[in-house]
Amino acid sequence: MGKIVEIKDFSFSYSGSDEFALEDINLGIEEGSINLLIGKSGSGKSTLLKCLKTGMMPAGRNSGKILIGSREVGEMSQLEATKTVGLVTQNPDNQIVTDTVWHELAFGLENLGVSNNSIRSRVAEMAEYFGISDWYNKKVTSLSGGQKQLLNLASVMVTTPSILLLDEPTAQLDPIATKRFLGQIAAINADLGTTIIMIEHNLENIYEKVDKIVALENGKVLATGDKSTMISKLRELESNLTLGLPKAVRVYEKLSEKTDRITVPQVRKWIKEYFVDMPTNIRKDVENYLRGQDPNINSDKKISPIITIKDVSFYYNDNIDNKKVLNNLNLQINEGEITAILGGNGAGKSTLLKLLTNIEKAKSGKIKVAKNKRIYMLPQNPLTVFTQISVEEELAEIILLRSDLYKELDLEKKKELVYESLKNIGLESCAKRHPYDLSGGEAQKLAIAKIMLMKPEILLLDEPTKGLDPFYRQEIGDMLKKLVDKEGITVVVVTHDLEWTARYANKCALLFDGEVASLNNTRDFFAGNMFFTTGVNRVMSDIFNNCIVMSDVEKIKKLSKDW
Repeated sequence: MGKIVEIKDFSFSYSGSDEFALEDINLGIEEGSINLLIGKSGSGKSTLLKCLKTGMMPAGRNSGKILIGSREVGEMSQLEATKTVGLVTQNPDNQIVTDTVWHELAFGLENLGVSNNSIRSRVAEMAEYFGISDWYNKKVTSLSGGQKQLLNLASVMVTTPSILLLDEPTAQLDPIATKRFLGQIAAINADLGTTIIMIEHNLENIYEKVDKIVALENGKVLATGDKSTMISKLRELESNLTLGLPKAVRVYEKLSEKTDRITVPQVRKWIKEYFVDMPTNIRKDVENYLRGQDPNINSDKKISPIITIKDVSFYYNDNIDNKKVLNNLNLQINEGEITAILGGNGAGKSTLLKLLTNIEKAKSGKIKVAKNKRIYMLPQNPLTVFTQISVEEELAEIILLRSDLYKELDLEKKKELVYESLKNIGLESCAKRHPYDLSGGEAQKLAIAKIMLMKPEILLLDEPTKGLDPFYRQEIGDMLKKLVDKEGITVVVVTHDLEWTARYANKCALLFDGEVASLNNTRDFFAGNMFFTTGVNRVMSDIFNNCIVMSDVEKIKKLSKDW
């Protein structure tokens, strides 16, 4: 097949900026292929995607050409672009425009002037294909996050675009919904021949399906290649983008020092063969380490509850059937630990945080928080806590307003504290920038730093790593771990990020059907699951069931080095 997209010497800079967001991009996309854009936050991925669709290109200056077929993107009409290029973003609520499922499916066709008979036929066919017929007449507000994103995808595909753009489409989905959604993307490509160009930070369920990978760095193409050659290319370049590679790839490379196997089945089979002759004494050393060395448990720490939730039930008053979001839920949060609240979309995780901060009141049951403990919550969108015109002023605001916390500091000491906080989160160079001009990871770190200046003893975080690259996820995790270990704060995190949770959480609670289905320390939690588990455990569980993070693999490698 020929190229459906050709990008020639393309550069772009945002309005008011002299720096290039994209510089000298030369790239070809084969028709009918699946293409993955990877890179750190701020590397230019989303900018490049937006430049591929008329009406989405940001304000700014550009040079060079982007051709779709034989047409330049800038010359395409809105109607032409709608028929040719579809787009699904990371936030399903931002893309839905009607109130019912059937109308959302029909909306795009109505705008294209398609006849009523054709609309009914195409909508019916698409509803069946995507398996959404059972909720065809439902209100959009009644859908889970995974259902809304699937509806977005179906609503775009009903117009039969030849190119589908996806900007982190699974950022707000739970692990199982993510797997299903990405499986649907692969099916669209196979069944309809649609060309896929997507940005995704979590590569676990998509990497093995892609045809081409494009790595961006500082607005330039760092490397391109297929899924096999890209691994060795990134290694040769000594790029830390290798941290974002699927765990199956990283486990195999760590143990074998090769890169010729990339899928979970391939690596699982190799691991079984590799460890079959491991001496009993070495195997026992490994198993003892994995059983007795939970990376997130301090056996010397005194455990005491700081939050006790007893028989709590809750439903929203605008819910017609009064279906309980939480139903006789019981949970204990220990002081000085990071507790992760996991579960599917709509399981009640965010609702639980609202109850802990009295934003909502339980319908029954009791929530007991240790007396006089300062408790603060950071919502999903960090921008909601910003009120000032610069990064430094965001932090200064708290220090100046909270005289009860900082009354002993003179003005000079307060200034020093602002810059010390900026240094701790690595944002000294951004001090004068507007908070809204920060990348997603930078904004999240600033929001946490601002909340921390309130000196919380209990910190609640709702999806703090959502949409962030592996590097920012690690920085935020390290920052929280430091706060817990050095200052003894208690952190409760609602998250879909299983890899991050395995690395940083002390305890994991899984919510299902309004209750806590399981509560355990991190290693035991992930070792006991099939789907709510890590990429490392998925490939290692046949041999070492308690192996859940890359540091475990590194320890196994070290213990077996003489074998």
